[in-house]
Amino acid sequence: MTLMSAATVVAVFFLGRQFYGATAGLIAGAVLSVMPLHVRFSHLAANDIPMTLWLTLALLASVRIAQYQHRGDYLWAGLFIGL
Repeated sequence: MTLMSAATVVAVFFLGRQFYGATAGLIAGAVLSVMPLHVRFSHLAANDIPMTLWLTLALLASVRIAQYQHRGDYLWAGLFIGL
């Protein structure tokens, strides 16, 4: 669970970078990394952390579809939505 939580922070960084640039991505990742609920549930076997990771990755792939329209992004979005 802790690795999924750390991966979510990285995914939020990439999502913020995709929308507003590297500085905004760093701020978004830093804010998520110290959010009380995110920190609290990171080491517990709760559904919130994996769901947040897959949802964030699906959103990132969807944004990439809207911006670049690569076929691979469709596959990634489908995979992450399925998970």
